[in-house]
Formats: sequence, structure tokens, C-alpha cells
Amino acid sequence: MFSVGLQRAGNEGWSSDVPPFRPRNCGQSDWALRPVTLTVTMTNVSVVHCNCTQASCEIATLPRIYYAGKVVGDEMTHWIRYGQDGRTGFGTLNDQTINVYTGDMFVDPIPTGDTLPLEGVRVLPPTVAGKMLALWNNSRAVAEKMNQSEPSEPLYFIKANGSYLGSGGTIYKPQEYDGKVVFEGELGIVVGRECRAVSRSASDSHIFGYTCVNDVTAIGILGRDPSFQQWTRAKSFDTFGVFGPVVVTGLDSSTLVIRTVLNGQERQNYPTSDLFFQPAEIVSLISQDVTLHPGDVICCGTSVGVGSMKPGSTVEVTIDGVGTLRNGYQE
Repeated sequence: MFSVGLQRAGNEGWSSDVPPFRPRNCGQSDWALRPVTLTVTMTNVSVVHCNCTQASCEIATLPRIYYAGKVVGDEMTHWIRYGQDGRTGFGTLNDQTINVYTGDMFVDPIPTGDTLPLEGVRVLPPTVAGKMLALWNNSRAVAEKMNQSEPSEPLYFIKANGSYLGSGGTIYKPQEYDGKVVFEGELGIVVGRECRAVSRSASDSHIFGYTCVNDVTAIGILGRDPSFQQWTRAKSFDTFGVFGPVVVTGLDSSTLVIRTVLNGQERQNYPTSDLFFQPAEIVSLISQDVTLHPGDVICCGTSVGVGSMKPGSTVEVTIDGVGTLRNGYQE
């Protein structure tokens, strides 16, 4: 039987179940003594080989790799929270059907075998986030446009947890405010396990998945008082912390594109490569400051194309593989 080396810094929580198999076309007589090397992330097993020099050598069957009791390397899973008849629940979304789960979404969720039609429920924010942190000046395109330098560390603020809104809900203009309210389409990171002072190499394993974010802002309040930039207030009004419709696991964030459409017209279209700080680095660096908990959301920052909404508008943030976060805006 091969031994297994998990190619990670910090293997706590990881284990493997390796069947007694022989590599196909391996010409080495000591094949049983050679280690199998696995490059793994929280949701993917990507490279498997036995380190011999035979170009045709390959592993016939992927080992099953576990993290905290869960198999990684499975297909993308779309987790959703919903409300129905005064109760809340969660499950996985397949097309227009919810497969209902019970327990904890982040720790051994249990399928009940029940299903619900998506059209028969109210879609909620996909996690009960204890906090939502959001980055500023994390876009290369914005920095170039505004003549800003690349930040040496993530610049972030907090959006109050009373601001959360799911897909299909209505964003409301604050009372006693007559300035512009703007949309900001972003990628959202959802934390999957407690995270404090983790290294960059270990931070991937703390990311549960990704979601769409609309970081709504009452932009006129931000700099209204010259003595104090009101980031938290401008971004924390009720219904301003918009994210969903689901959290997706098994997604490669490096290939994603964020699109924002206002009333049928595309206003933003940018790849995650536009971001100075990528998700795993963001999680590692912020965890040096703040303990992150399962369900917490980090908004990665927006790019060029931010604009204001008028009452009656519909704004959509779409990320392929995640879906579309769609909300109306009213006074």
C-alpha cells in the first residue's frame, strides 16, 4: 500500500483512505514503497502521482481525502437558507429543488431526504453571519483610475449584521437621507471554520465557499463630516448588506468573473485577477487581526463601474458557478 503525503503546511484535520492499488504503467520495482503525493485544497484533489520517472505512470483510482470528516474533491455544492411558514431551514439547491438538511451547515450536515420547490420558499441570506467585513481599494482598475497605490495590507471596514438581505429582497433608501445610494458587485468569501492567525498556506482550508455580494452604500454620508469618514454608517443601513443567493463549495475563485447589471444594462464586468489580495491571502491577513467564525462573510472589494440606483431599479450581481443575486431598490 502506498503512503500518502498531503502537500500542505499544517495537516491537522486531514486524513486519507487509500485503497491497496498499483499505479498503471509504473515501471519501478519498488512501487509499493513510493509515496503518493496529493495536492489538495478544502474542496479539490488535483494532482496525484507516485513520484517515479515513468511518464505513463498514473494512479488508477483517486484516494478519498477527508477534512474534518468530510470528503473533499466532490463536485460543487450550492448551499441555501430559506424561510417557509415562519420557520427557517437550509439545504442544497439542485436546479429548482432544495434538498433539505438538518444540523450544522459547516459541521456534518445531515440530509433528511425531504425536498422543497424553490418557488415555494423565501430565499434568505445563505449564512447566519456573525460579521461581514468588506475591503476597500482592492481593485487594480480602480487604483489606476483614482491614482491610488497598491495597499500593503487589506483595508477593510465592517457592515453591521442588522443590514443583511438575501436575494429577492428589497433594498430600501434610508429615511432622512436624500443622497445617492450606490451598488457595488463583489465576490464574497464565506468562512467555514474558526480562524485565528492562520498562515497563508493553511488559510484555504478555512474557506467554506463563495457567494455574490452587493455592498450597498449611502455614498453621500461617507465623507459628509470632514473630521470622520463614516464607513460603517454609510454601509450598514438596513438591507445594505446584500449577499446570496447561495454559498458554493468546490469553486476555483481564481477563474471567476463578477458582473453587475442595473435595469438590464451591464455596469460591471471584472475578473478576480483584478484584486490585489486574493481570497486565501485575505483570510490569512484578516485573521491576524480578528478571529473569524463559521458563516462570517468577507467582501473582496469592487472594481470600476459602481453607480447609483433610482427607486424602482433592479440590480443583479452574477458570478458563474454561484448564480445571480437579484434585488429591487425602493424609497
